[in-house]
Amino acid sequence: MVSPTLSFHAVRRTQERMVPGASLKRAKAALEEFLATGRLRPTPRSWTTRLLRDPEGLIFIYNAARPDVVALVQGGVVVTVLSRALRPRPAEHRPVQARRRRARLVPAEPFRWNGTVEVEA
Repeated sequence: MVSPTLSFHAVRRTQERMVPGASLKRAKAALEEFLATGRLRPTPRSWTTRLLRDPEGLIFIYNAARPDVVALVQGGVVVTVLSRALRPRPAEHRPVQARRRRARLVPAEPFRWNGTVEVEA
């Protein structure tokens, strides 16, 4: 396979998600190494599908050395790099938020209509 072209966006995402604090040059080298030793998949892994709205037309590159990262390729260009840390947590692991209590209702005085309408002036 011909090595895909790297987009600047993908290099920046590599800098953020794979090698935090590295220079752009180091991030680009890390992404190139990731791609050279990675494997192409036409279908995403389960954790990746939670991050994507429409995986149609994408090729996924995963690497055994970094199973928590995927490079997304579209039209021969690496468009972005995603990390498993970005995925939404399952419901059972989300922190439980405190329930808001309703205001307590106070009993109203019993009402009985006497047939007249009182109008305040």
